[in-house]
Amino acid sequence: MASWAPPGSGGAAQGGAPGWERDCGLLRAATEVVLAAAAMAEGEGGDAPFEQAVMDAAVEGIRHEEVRVRQAAGDALGALAKRRGPQVWAAAAPVVLANVEKNAALDESQRSREASRLAQQTLAGAAAAVSPQPPPPADRGDQGTTAAVAVDGAAAAPTPPPADGAAADTARDRGRRMVHETEGWRGLETSLSALAKLLTGAGTPVLAAAAAAGGGPTADPHIAAAVAFTVAGHTHANRFVRETCLKVLTALLTAAAEADGTRLPAGPGGGAPPPRRAPPPPRPPPQRRRHSSTRSSRRSPPSWPPASPTTGRRCATPPVCACGRSSLRPRAGRWRPTLGTSSSRGCC
Repeated sequence: MASWAPPGSGGAAQGGAPGWERDCGLLRAATEVVLAAAAMAEGEGGDAPFEQAVMDAAVEGIRHEEVRVRQAAGDALGALAKRRGPQVWAAAAPVVLANVEKNAALDESQRSREASRLAQQTLAGAAAAVSPQPPPPADRGDQGTTAAVAVDGAAAAPTPPPADGAAADTARDRGRRMVHETEGWRGLETSLSALAKLLTGAGTPVLAAAAAAGGGPTADPHIAAAVAFTVAGHTHANRFVRETCLKVLTALLTAAAEADGTRLPAGPGGGAPPPRRAPPPPRPPPQRRRHSSTRSSRRSPPSWPPASPTTGRRCATPPVCACGRSSLRPRAGRWRPTLGTSSSRGCC
């Protein structure tokens, strides 16, 4: 980390690689080291100088012109926030929020430059497509070969793209349509993504400290700024910015819920789940149910009114009386005189 080049230099690093590739690779590797250290040793231990160097480089990387470096810087800040929450939040949140406010407005000149670049590519491709191909060289001796080479060289010269005309207008319109939605917003989306990662890692202790000090969630000015921009960002013109604002809002709500959960007292049961209701008693087996039905029906006929027809009695008699089980057959036979039937099927 001592030989870390300043992010945003854009120059070539050792070995001929562009400076942004070196910065991005170092940030990615440092993020993995921080995450591994956090997994192996819980608490505030660790290599403080190394983590401070990573944090300084990540804060600078948020403002890098290359999007991949900004993404790597956001990941590094998120990993450090999980490791040293309030400290990283106090150092990185002002820079990230300032970058968000700076890039909140659309840069039309950047979009125009990108559209012009795409238009030039389109025109150059169209000019190369209509350029005549050089004919194969003919074997005519020295004089013929020289003439052929001269003709071929004239024919092979690249045709410059037209600066005006219908083709140029069409290419410019196509270039404007091909410009991606993220062009012109500079680092707004990546800054918001870094803010969401900071809140995921450090939001809970920061909000808990603000609540313990007697203030609300917006007592921290950086939290208040994040809430204000997130609320205003849901109507942003760029859909990627709106989606990232939703991630920031999710991180805010999650951190607030976790911070409130640490302050809530335990319930009457000490946090234990409510007691389960006793299960219902088991039903008797089928043969017991049939036997009970038979005994109940045997007691019923004396209480029936005399005018009750036998058919009604048969309908009121449980079908179990016709059961063929040997234990119930004698009892079912006693029904037949009472019900006035001599059927072998009994009362049913």
